[in-house]
Amino acid sequence: MSNPSDHVPPEKLELYRKLISTHPDLEVQGGTKLPYTSHNGHMFTFLTKEGAVALRLC
Repeated sequence: MSNPSDHVPPEKLELYRKLISTHPDLEVQGGTKLPYTSHNGHMFTFLTKEGAVALRLC
């Protein structure tokens, strides 16, 4: 069973989804625990459980 504190705050998740929706080729994957975006199978952004956006710049 999942713990609610393991999930991203709903207001942060909504902002992340709005940000990602500005690019038509991207969509948020994952659930409420670790939402992320990927390209060619490589994750390049994700949202931490605290609501911070992380970027992979390689």
